[in-house]
Amino acid sequence: MTFPKENKITKGQWFCKEGENQDVILSTRARIIRNLADFSFPNFLTKSETERVEIIILDALKDDSVCEYYAVKKEEMSEKSLKLLNECGILKESLKEYSSVVLSNDGLSSLIINSTDHVKISSIVAGLNVEEAMKNVYRIDEVLQKKLQFAASYDFGYLSSRIKDSGTGLKFSVYCHIPGIVLSGEFETLKKEINKKGYCIKKVFDSTTDYEKENYIFELSTDLNLCQTEIDQSIDLKSICQLIIKKERKIKAFFADNKSVYAQNFVQKSWGKVLFSLFFDFNEAMSVIMAIKFGVELKIISLPQEINFVSLIYQIKDHHIDYLLDNYDFSFEEEIADNHKMKIQRLRAVILQQSFEKIELKG
Repeated sequence: MTFPKENKITKGQWFCKEGENQDVILSTRARIIRNLADFSFPNFLTKSETERVEIIILDALKDDSVCEYYAVKKEEMSEKSLKLLNECGILKESLKEYSSVVLSNDGLSSLIINSTDHVKISSIVAGLNVEEAMKNVYRIDEVLQKKLQFAASYDFGYLSSRIKDSGTGLKFSVYCHIPGIVLSGEFETLKKEINKKGYCIKKVFDSTTDYEKENYIFELSTDLNLCQTEIDQSIDLKSICQLIIKKERKIKAFFADNKSVYAQNFVQKSWGKVLFSLFFDFNEAMSVIMAIKFGVELKIISLPQEINFVSLIYQIKDHHIDYLLDNYDFSFEEEIADNHKMKIQRLRAVILQQSFEKIELKG
């Protein structure tokens, strides 16, 4: 297996697609953990045992009649490939220990081998679609189980290096965009309600700077799966997501009907940044994109053409702009011609201006 180029990594990825309820729920992720029965957890493996686990798992994937897989060892991964996997949501920056990353050629799923557990199988889909995300990971699980025996017990289900990940080994997370709930002051009440159900919700981008606070993108995730079946988890998650969707849409409708000056200021200030800024770092640009999305939904502003806002987030990420700089000729101001970081920020501003150049303010 060899690692694919950017166009193969991004082909079919969730951020290129439209999804149900994507005005509020940006994406749904399912992840399952499995450990081989005859090996210790990765932290206790010797180098040769780690290599053996990797070989066994990759060999089992060859029997998949639906997908082919691309794999790369950690030590062979280039800095650009690592950044790309981070930006696509396949590999978290906080994850330091693993031996290989494996991608399916349909762009729907990925596997991480020998991190905290022998294998983590993940799938991210657009919008709220718990069933599809589950289907993708469990299809790969079935392929592996034809050849492999995973560690499990009658009392605890599938065994994991962390007790809270045992049981089904399944964990869900969704990214939601809820500016209405936050601006209306109802977030803390919602958070308490979610916590009571055994779920947690936290900001995706936690920062002290104002523009990162304005992203209003949160991650909702299962906290403990030991005592729940897959069906229980999926039903609970969809129930909570429907609660969030209903509340966010209700507040948006109130803002739209009452022409909230808070919402108008939030949207128009972000639009002004697009019109007059020459440089954007990623977090500031993402905040602007989400604010304009909010403005379109409230009918404060209008766009002559439909925009996939989630896909636009990917387009303004560092690696994608790096790819454009490597493959196309651009003319930059003399002051920044030799400054790679500033060229990325300059091109990001241009992408935003071209995307939103025909915005109209509605009366």
